[in-house]
Amino acid sequence: MLTIIILVIIALMLLGQTIAIIWTAKRLSIIGDDITHHLRQASEEISATLQQAHITLENVDRLTLTADKLIREELTPTISNARLLVENATETSESLNSAIVDVKKVAGRVAYYSDPTVIAVATNRIVKSSASRASLWFRGIREAVRTLLSSNHHNELVRRENDGNQ
Repeated sequence: MLTIIILVIIALMLLGQTIAIIWTAKRLSIIGDDITHHLRQASEEISATLQQAHITLENVDRLTLTADKLIREELTPTISNARLLVENATETSESLNSAIVDVKKVAGRVAYYSDPTVIAVATNRIVKSSASRASLWFRGIREAVRTLLSSNHHNELVRRENDGNQ
């Protein structure tokens, strides 16, 4: 009888261990299912994130192409035109400075020739010659024209005068 009790105790112990193993296996199966579910969910989220990253990269690529096109077709010609404009403005400024210097020279000559002393000397020279009155008048005109035409910018002055009269 003792053997039977021992055998029953051993059988109960084995049964308890078997139940514990089955329960552990069942629990591990549930945990495995949870892990599989979470891994599947993480995989789907990673897949969605990768798709979004791919879409974003495509958008960045399109943006880069658009910016490149904008720079090539719009900005570069605008900058080139601005450079030409600055060069033209510089040339115009230099031309204006040169014209101002020439106008100052002409003004100086006009001031010199309008000085009463210079006019008196020129008149005295003309009067001392043996020419007639008409000759004196034509010589005076010739001297005035020669003086005015001796300037390098006579045509420019005439043009400005004509522009001012309009």
